[in-house]
Amino acid sequence: MKHYLFIESEGSFAAADAPQFFALAREIKQQGDTVEIFLVQNGVMPARAGSKADGLSAALQAGIAVMADEMSMRERALKASDLVTGVKPAKIGTVVERTAAGWNVIWH
Repeated sequence: MKHYLFIESEGSFAAADAPQFFALAREIKQQGDTVEIFLVQNGVMPARAGSKADGLSAALQAGIAVMADEMSMRERALKASDLVTGVKPAKIGTVVERTAAGWNVIWH
């Protein structure tokens, strides 16, 4: 089994190809590999409760762990309670830990 960390830095509001990025994460998960998504920079904005973010919602429904960078959240005045159910705040060190452990990292 392979491990993949998808890093989303733009979000569906800024990048027209964000839905394909989330679809790729779901496809890899369906193949039986471990997939996590880490939202950073403007990528945290679609994780707000009430936002229209179909790709993110589909990833959560597929059982993909989704994390939002705490510093990116602070810079955008977001609190953990502002996030859609299923998205967890996390430190950027998570990316370092996954990379050091040999995970495949895909950045968008």
